[in-house]
Amino acid sequence: MSAYRDRDAFASLVNALSASSEFAEVAFPSPLDSSPIGADRSPLAVLVPTQWLEQPDSASSLMLRRVSFTLTLVVRCEDPRERFEILDRLTSIVQNAIEGSTLGGGCLAGMTHLRKGRYDPASRHPELRLALDGGFCYTIPSATGHASAR
Repeated sequence: MSAYRDRDAFASLVNALSASSEFAEVAFPSPLDSSPIGADRSPLAVLVPTQWLEQPDSASSLMLRRVSFTLTLVVRCEDPRERFEILDRLTSIVQNAIEGSTLGGGCLAGMTHLRKGRYDPASRHPELRLALDGGFCYTIPSATGHASAR
């Protein structure tokens, strides 16, 4: 078995979001600009890696790799209250899919979570956007034990 990498965790995140059948599209790694999305793409989930940090695990010779990401949810609906309710429901679905997941068996479940969400005050009618900051963590055998196979 090859060593676990960021791409494995992100593939698992995309699969989990797609498997919910709640999104017209799950985009990765496509940053979202401020342009309105088409109605045929709503609701939309956009997953973008933001950073990683490695540090030695004090209890072993392993390295811990912490990876952060932003998951932006976009909904379109004419009614503002209904738009918020849809986004709120989708947030719960996403939290249930991600929180505590091993992301295909390679991540530490207790460190896979969404940390916070930010509603976009610049969202243009009929859209509402929510950026969720999340992260996951996995171990690397050593400082030079990174998987480099394709």
